[in-house]
Amino acid sequence: MKRFILSAALALLAAPAFAQDPTEAVQFFYNDPGSELSTENRDRFVGKAKDVLDAADKEADSDNGLCIDFMMSVDGQDFDDDELKKSLNLAGGIAGDTATVKATFKQFGEDAEIIWSLEKAGDGWKISDIASPKNEWKLTGIDCSAIPAQ
Repeated sequence: MKRFILSAALALLAAPAFAQDPTEAVQFFYNDPGSELSTENRDRFVGKAKDVLDAADKEADSDNGLCIDFMMSVDGQDFDDDELKKSLNLAGGIAGDTATVKATFKQFGEDAEIIWSLEKAGDGWKISDIASPKNEWKLTGIDCSAIPAQ
């Protein structure tokens, strides 16, 4: 019986824990900016957003180069960790099974904003899109299949 309880507890620890709140789901990526591109976090995405990231991985493994060569969470290739932590503000709203979280922060003294779209998935929230109003890109609008072979 003890072995069964231990096995069940270990299985629960191994299962991915998804945030119960959309803001927590987004905060996960600001705890480690750039981790949105990691295959280890792919289960935190859903739909076309997940499909684009999977296609980006496929391109990165080919000789075609990187499809997404920046950290979407900070809308750039570099950031000041202290500045980000001090200035980050997450504000969200839920509408049924969808949610939006607006991340505002300072990026080298400049105001920055990223819009995260989420969908309810089981008991938690998953990312369905990431967008930059300033630089006018959306994750779901990136076409990794359009990269020419080198």
